[in-house]
Amino acid sequence: MHRILCPYVMKRIFLALACALSVTLCAYAQQTNKFAFTVEGPERSYNQIKVINHTSQENFSCRVLILDEYDEIIAQHCVLKLKEYDDGDSEVGWIDRGTRLGIQLPKDFPTEVSFAIEYRDYPFYDVIVIYLRDNNGQFDEVF
Repeated sequence: MHRILCPYVMKRIFLALACALSVTLCAYAQQTNKFAFTVEGPERSYNQIKVINHTSQENFSCRVLILDEYDEIIAQHCVLKLKEYDDGDSEVGWIDRGTRLGIQLPKDFPTEVSFAIEYRDYPFYDVIVIYLRDNNGQFDEVF
């Protein structure tokens, strides 16, 4: 009976520790207002990046950073200024598919924010669009 109980108990302890770690990591990511993603769109490269404010906050800046595979900053791509809801700001510059990008909000940003990525293909340019959204939205994200 000892053999049956030990793996069961160990599995429960491991699951509890994994859940605690994921909650801690999510809380850390939300507190620091930093987000990272890898460019995965259909184009080989993009020549514009655009950030759109879908948060409840107004008049703030965000930095778009180029990161290495360990999420260390290689370079600052641009600083974009967002005024009100649905306002967008963009910067022209080449970004290849597979590049790791980071978004950094001000240290004192008052709300938790998530983001969504869209890749747009236009006749003369291709755009990476980043939507910033409040985490405390009016509707559930899951149906």
